[in-house]
Amino acid sequence: MKLYNKLILACGVMLALTACYEKPPAPVDGLIKMSLGSIPAAADYTWVGADPAVGGQVTFTFNFWSDTDIEAINMYMSTDGGTTETLVQTNTYAQSGFSQFYSTDTIAYTFTIPTSLITDEDVDYRGEVVNTNGNTADRGISFTVQ
Repeated sequence: MKLYNKLILACGVMLALTACYEKPPAPVDGLIKMSLGSIPAAADYTWVGADPAVGGQVTFTFNFWSDTDIEAINMYMSTDGGTTETLVQTNTYAQSGFSQFYSTDTIAYTFTIPTSLITDEDVDYRGEVVNTNGNTADRGISFTVQ
């Protein structure tokens, strides 16, 4: 009988404690981003052409999409592991095209690999999609100079 009373008392205490529980409010940052509109997505890159060589050209496509108007598509380059980035090109949404194959918006880039690099040095490119509401998304691609 004592065990039965203790069990009832434990259940009563748990019920009393959980009855006072209030659900915490939603994170403010998430609500602010939702009220500003959607966030763009930087999908991926597609490599085009031969292996990159010093002084040669590298070509790739940058795939992205957004439910909100896009203000700019920025492409940055770094040759020191991403510590120092240089803005190498800015495009508008009008300069991109829709890819039926990838079902995303796509923009093609062709860049000349700097002659100051040496074989086996890494080059990093980072594409950034900027919406008119200020939200951004980015994605990087890296390769080693042959």
